Amino acid sequence: MYSLYVYASRQSNLISSIMSEMWNADQATPLGEGVFRVCFETPPEEPMEAMRELIMSDVEVNLSITLFARRTQSLVPEAWIATALKHLPYDHYTPERIYYYLLKHYPDIRQMMRERCDDVLRRHLVETVLALARSNLNVSEAAEKLFIHRNTMLYRLERVKDRTGIDPQTFLGASIFHLLYTL
Repeated sequence: MYSLYVYASRQSNLISSIMSEMWNADQATPLGEGVFRVCFETPPEEPMEAMRELIMSDVEVNLSITLFARRTQSLVPEAWIATALKHLPYDHYTPERIYYYLLKHYPDIRQMMRERCDDVLRRHLVETVLALARSNLNVSEAAEKLFIHRNTMLYRLERVKDRTGIDPQTFLGASIFHLLYTL
């Protein structure tokens, strides 16, 4: 299951009906103050930027948009996603950018996200990600520090990505884990 979140600063009723018509959804669920959610069984075929432009072509309004897979939503409640969309500049965002924004600007969410990550990841996966961050994203060096084979390291990193929706091999993903576990 996938959830598309859209924030429109104005004309929210019109945006809601456009979203429902575009993606054959029963209804765009309002989450308050101009934020809506549309759920999909499979990921939408259009890239996020194309979806954003499509909505904006019908209505002259600025939008923020993000797409979450259901497994990644468990790291933060919908209310926090809505908060981030309302405060970020208008654009399309990956879940990683939403998480990073929340961790940077709302320190009180850190403990909750860390507990939710701990529920999803085993300790050895967290240690794997932190070793990668300490090795400047060098997979071979991190594997040596953990005394594991490089392929084992890659397998673990893929499991982290599958379980959290955060790619630890990117700077942004590694930064999120660093903020969660070392500060």
